[in-house]
Amino acid sequence: MASDIEATGWIGGKELWERKADGGWVRAYSPQNKPTAEEIQVEPRFNTTIDLTGLSSDRYYPVWWRFPHNYGGANAWLTLHRTYSEDWEKKPFGEGVTHLAGLQLQIEGSEVAWGGDAQYLNIKRIRQTYRNTVKSIHYRMMSIARPIDDKYPLYEGVKSGDIVQSPVFSGCYLRGGLTYHVTSNFGGIHYSREEGEIEAHQSIQPHNKFEIKWMVKSYAIDDPLLGKEYNDTVLPYGHDYAETINLAKNAYPKTGGKIEGKVNVSSDIEATGWIGGKELWERKPDGDWVRAYTPQNKPSAADIGAFSITGGKLNGEINASNVVASQGDGRQHFALRDDDGRTRAWIYKDKDGDGVHINNGYDGGADWIFSNNAELYCPGTINSYLRNTIRHNGYGRVQFLHQDTNDYILLETTQDGKGIYFVQRNNENKNQWVLSFPQKDGTVATTDDIINSSNTPVGVPLPWPQANPPSGYLVCNGQSFNKETYPKLGLAYQSGKLPDLRGEFIRGLDSGRNVDSGRQILSWQNFAIQQHSHLIEINDAGSASSYVGRGNWQRQGNTKSGEFGENETRPRNIAFLYIVRAA
Repeated sequence: MASDIEATGWIGGKELWERKADGGWVRAYSPQNKPTAEEIQVEPRFNTTIDLTGLSSDRYYPVWWRFPHNYGGANAWLTLHRTYSEDWEKKPFGEGVTHLAGLQLQIEGSEVAWGGDAQYLNIKRIRQTYRNTVKSIHYRMMSIARPIDDKYPLYEGVKSGDIVQSPVFSGCYLRGGLTYHVTSNFGGIHYSREEGEIEAHQSIQPHNKFEIKWMVKSYAIDDPLLGKEYNDTVLPYGHDYAETINLAKNAYPKTGGKIEGKVNVSSDIEATGWIGGKELWERKPDGDWVRAYTPQNKPSAADIGAFSITGGKLNGEINASNVVASQGDGRQHFALRDDDGRTRAWIYKDKDGDGVHINNGYDGGADWIFSNNAELYCPGTINSYLRNTIRHNGYGRVQFLHQDTNDYILLETTQDGKGIYFVQRNNENKNQWVLSFPQKDGTVATTDDIINSSNTPVGVPLPWPQANPPSGYLVCNGQSFNKETYPKLGLAYQSGKLPDLRGEFIRGLDSGRNVDSGRQILSWQNFAIQQHSHLIEINDAGSASSYVGRGNWQRQGNTKSGEFGENETRPRNIAFLYIVRAA
């Protein structure tokens, strides 16, 4: 056909094709022949029906899925929904009940718990009317652990029949007796109509020496494993509107004239020239018209529910597989705002500024600054709730600088990372004091630790400056004790009896020195005076102890050493109460 075709009715066919400038042909898109998400660079969409009709409405049945990996680039989401009166003819809640149950549940998420990428599940919106229909929404689906062939222990050491959370799929439980619909941007939505257990997934890893099957089943409506009912969380909704366009009225006939009526073609149309028009339309089976899209006449972002590159309000999440850049010559700014426009937080960098600033917005607080001299400035306290959060390669330090005096306290490590110093330095970089933790195993003890009774061996006699022993101690008064009650004390005093140290001194065991030989451990020794002699002069003429005359017999008798004295020989001393630690 060497000229244009214009019709006052419609031009239809099995397929519509358009010739490109280079002579090749491209197929036109329509709602019956939609472009793929990849062709027009938008995310895919899947529709899944979950049919739980005919099942008990007093039970909840499992639904599970796997979020795609993050390298897919798109934010994974799904919507579970149903109209409140759907399935009323099946009478799932009894005769005459029309207002059954409405559900709108929107979930976002990514990855699986076994994956290495960032992972999460977020309930974006949930609203239920008339009856609750969903329970136990989890990123790690509630499951039952079972063995595969009993060749290896079960994963994480659980036992068969234990309730566990699967690390490979997410899911929830839906109320029976109803039909549900799932719209998602990823496929693979699974569910079970069985009351008993069915396998959701299995894994056997010989190199890690474990195996497991994750089973799912239905639960009674009041089973505590399902958890509590969900409160409605309703966020502002974004609505997409489809444009209503009038039908094309004019088209050119083959002869070049004007066709007033309808043209029906039962086969293909091919022209040697081009078939064109301001718009291409396609009639649906119900008689309505929808506009056709082509690579030269691509749908708008609003037409296919996508986000325009010129900007606007985005109601979902953006995942980028490459760099997201803000380009300009002034301040580069990224802000998080509420629906009312208030800034909750922001990040900015001036072209010639001192670093990257992060601010907490209306919640308060000054800027955190990642400075251009590789330092981090924090306006307040840094709290860490995770393990291994500060790392360094080689020599490292944490420094606390006083902003007025420039004095500072720091923790610094040795080059090999095995030793640590706690140091105070003045503004001239001179040490005021240094606390060194040596490179050896052990525990740093405080003064309280040193004097704590737990550092005293059980059974060692201790002088105590009070009349009664402290808790956990016994008086060395010769008493017997129960060796089963005090087993460590029994190792020290195997007779089960304490020495009586009341009024006694403690003497070191001779142990081969031959100063006090013949003694046994814990033996008692009476007091004694070392053997000695004194010289007494007596006149021959007579004395108080002999008769006059030389060579007569001598009279013997005892005399005291003096007018004053005691009944024992002792050194100077101070009295303490001897006690022992009992346990």
